[in-house]
Amino acid sequence: MRLEVRGKMSDFLHPTSDFLFIFITAHNEPFNFKGGRIMFNKDTIIGDILEQAPEKSDVLLEVGMHCLSCPAALGETLEQACEVHGIDVNEVLEMLNK
Repeated sequence: MRLEVRGKMSDFLHPTSDFLFIFITAHNEPFNFKGGRIMFNKDTIIGDILEQAPEKSDVLLEVGMHCLSCPAALGETLEQACEVHGIDVNEVLEMLNK
């Protein structure tokens, strides 16, 4: 398991507020490598997918995840996002890991 702070300090400052929000994510390794390719799993964070393999955004859009730029979506696991959208996570994983 690893902990990470996601984003730059400026990403979390609200222009009309003195509050600073930092999102800390605790998760298992979000992906692994097989045969030199990135292999995603249900614990992969949506933001990690887009960062590591931006071309996979087409797959996510195709299955109905149209809110990829939403800050909340970027911090969700693939499994959480699929659950919210009523999509089978295993089908999405199969498409992502082709």
